[in-house]
Parts: sequence; C-alpha cells; structure tokens
Amino acid sequence: FTFDQQNDVWDPYIFCDPSGPHAESSDERGTIHLFGQLVMDRRGYVHRSNCGGTGYHKSYKYDERLFNDPLPFFLPFQFNSLGAPPMAPDWSGWNVVIEEESFEWAEWLEPEDTLRVGPGTTIYLRDGTYLSFACGFPVILEGSEDEPNRVFVEYRYRPGNAVPQVCFPTDTHLLSDDLGYWEIDLDYAGRIHVPSHASKLHVRADSCIDLSTSATSMVLTDCVFEGTLALEDQATLERCLVIGRIMAEDDLELINCVIVSDEERPDFSAVDMRQPSVVGIRNSFFQGPFHLGLQGDYLPEASFLEYCGYADLAYGLFHAPATPLTTTGLFESEPRFVDPANGDVHLLAGSPLIDAGDPAGPLDPDGTRADVGIYPYYQEYQLDVEEIVMPEGAWIAGPYPNPFNHTARLVMQLDRPARVTVQVYDVLGREARPAETMQVGSGRLEMPISMEGLATGLYFIRMSDGMRSEIRKAVLTR
Repeated sequence: FTFDQQNDVWDPYIFCDPSGPHAESSDERGTIHLFGQLVMDRRGYVHRSNCGGTGYHKSYKYDERLFNDPLPFFLPFQFNSLGAPPMAPDWSGWNVVIEEESFEWAEWLEPEDTLRVGPGTTIYLRDGTYLSFACGFPVILEGSEDEPNRVFVEYRYRPGNAVPQVCFPTDTHLLSDDLGYWEIDLDYAGRIHVPSHASKLHVRADSCIDLSTSATSMVLTDCVFEGTLALEDQATLERCLVIGRIMAEDDLELINCVIVSDEERPDFSAVDMRQPSVVGIRNSFFQGPFHLGLQGDYLPEASFLEYCGYADLAYGLFHAPATPLTTTGLFESEPRFVDPANGDVHLLAGSPLIDAGDPAGPLDPDGTRADVGIYPYYQEYQLDVEEIVMPEGAWIAGPYPNPFNHTARLVMQLDRPARVTVQVYDVLGREARPAETMQVGSGRLEMPISMEGLATGLYFIRMSDGMRSEIRKAVLTR
C-alpha cells in the first residue's frame, strides 16, 4: 500500500462528480496496489474508484490460482511455463498446477513409460481445465490413507464455461489394485470418470458430482460424497456415505450405505430414480430432513427395500405408485450416530441399527448379525467353549470369530498343565506382536489373543505347549 494522506481526518470525504461543483476539491490520497487472493472481482475490500469518494487510485494484479481454495504450500511448477518436472512419469509427493485446457500426457511420456502417481500428490486444476489419466499408458495410483492424493478444482460458473473433469484410468490401463485414496474438491460441480471398481474416494462439490464409467457398470466401496451424486450408469455402492442426495439414471444397488441430508434441500428425496430402473437397497439408513427416502414413478418388480432405517422423512421412506416394491425389515428410529453433522456415522452403544441388518446375510466381524449402516458396532464376542466341537486328535480349535475385530479366541484341549507360547506373524513371516508365554491348567480353555494396533489383513497364529505346535490363519478386519 502507498498513501499520501492515509487516515487524515482533516481531509473531507467528498463524493467527486467530475461534472459537479466539487470536481476541483477531490481528496487525492495516493494509490493502493493489491496482489493475490485478497483481491475480489466484485464489491469487497476496496469497492469504489477515486471518483467514487475514497480518493484512492487502485492497481490490481490477480493471481487466480488461489481464487477459491488456497493451497498452504508453494507450487513448484506450472506445465505451461516450466514444462514437466524431473522424473516426470513418477509423481510422489508433487504439488502440481495444470493450467492448459488441452494438456496431453503423450507430450512428455515415452511409449515405454508407466505413469505412477502418489502417495501424497496434490494436483490443482485451473478454471476450465481437466485431468485425465485415461491416456493409453499403464498407470499405477498409490494414494494411501496417511498420504492420500488430492485434486483441487478452481471452477466459477459462467455461461459456456466447461464443467471440470477428472478421468481415472480404464480397467485396461490401471495396473494398481484400485484407485487408492483420493480427495477431490470439485468446488461448484464436476464430472468424475472411474473404472469398473473404485474405492476410498472422498469427493466434495457445492452442487453436483456427475459420476460415470467406461465399463458396463461400476462398484464403489468405502467412498464419501458430499453434494448431489448423479449416477449415469449402473452402480453398486457398498459402505458409502452420501452427504446430500442421489440421482440415478440406471440400475442402482445400495448395500450398507448411509445418506445424510445436507440440510439445504429438505424438499428433495434422498434417492431419486430418474428412469424406470431396478433399485435394490439393503442394510442402509436415510437421515433427513428429506421429502422421501426413495422416489421413483416406475420401478421394475425386481426392486427391493430391505432392512433399512430412516429418520426425519416428511412423507415416509418410499413412494413408487406403479410398483409393488418388495419391502422387509423397515423401521423408523433415531440412529444414534457419533457425529453425523461432521460425517462421523459410527454407531453409539444402544443404537437401534445394531443387529438390525439382513439376518440371512454375512455376519459382522464380531460374529453377530449384520448391523445397518457403514460401520459395524463391535460387540464383545461370547464364546461357549463347551459347545465347540474339537476335531479328532486336535488340541486347538478356532480362531473365533474369523474374520475377527480386535481379539481372536482359540480353544485349547489339554490333558495336562503346560506352558503355552503364542506367536503372531504377518504374511511376510515377520513377528506382528511380541511372543507371549503363560502357564495354563489342564482341560478345555479359551485363549483370547489381542490384535490391538495391528493393520487389517491376514495373520498366522502359532500355538505351542512345549511338545507340539500348530498354526492357524486369522483375518483381522476393522
């Protein structure tokens, strides 16, 4: 800022009309230079010209890369000015600004290259640009829970302005097992193109998230969507959280999902089937305020709504006037989520969603009936050791349950007191927890083995009583 007479109370605040009587007495206070994000393109920090009364001339320099969601770090390069980074095919931890509307990977990737992205890479898209990994090259995506890859999109709606797009690799070119962890901020709206399977996506948009696939259908697992989720193709969502609502153009299946109103659109339905398509919803919950849970003018007879709960729906869970919709196990109740306003839909003790899921479906990791919602509530597993049938000649049975959560339990049949050693190994043969040795008596005994602090996966439990040993597989889930 440069001022001649800043805050000079003796200089009058005069509206200067160049053709008026005070044209000669304008208060001339100097020039204001504004740089970067503080500048607003409408009325804001400085909103009048010199002849509007402030007496300040203004000089603006915009830096629109930081217009909407400022990134808290230095952006090391821009494609249109500094070219590709060193080690171009390998993006791990890069902070990237893409400014060119027609950016092509082929311009800087060699035919034998494999594009590797992540973990911890942040990509910033300027207004009107798009990001596509569907480039014909092999692609490996390696975002992790601790270091997710991120995409920030700058988008301001203008007539004729292209909606931003993020296109992930097709099934043919994706070499990694999945897309990995991605956090995508679409600002106002945008399109996302995914392969047939995608998980660990967290997408936010103030308006619409338009999701499509190059395959015949898509399966989305463990994802979070904030905004209106518009599904163009056949889709199955498993253990997904939608903070907003769903609009589906094709067949839709929701398994163990939660849809929470963003409280800005209470007059809409949580799920709106826009075309005559099959819908199947099981073990899911609808948290209003919503007009309805499920809206569809015509749903084929194969559609079902089973073992679902709801709260704060003005006109009930569903409206499908032309369809005898199959319904089973529906209930209305407050869900007792931990903090739904901030996206935490884990269940509290005493939640009516516990053990309210499909009794014929897979059990929860703790061995109990399936819960409704995304996250099973861990209940202490009660094991009756006397009811366990021991295989002939065996002295170990279990573990129970399997898969398990937190604690695995084995049953031992000993004909004498013994010192028993328990060892746990991961799939690479490494010791996953310190070995434990204990003195036990004879008879049939329960042996709890805590796996607290270990990562989800397959483990091998080795039991030894000094004369014999046995190894059992156990799957830890969270």
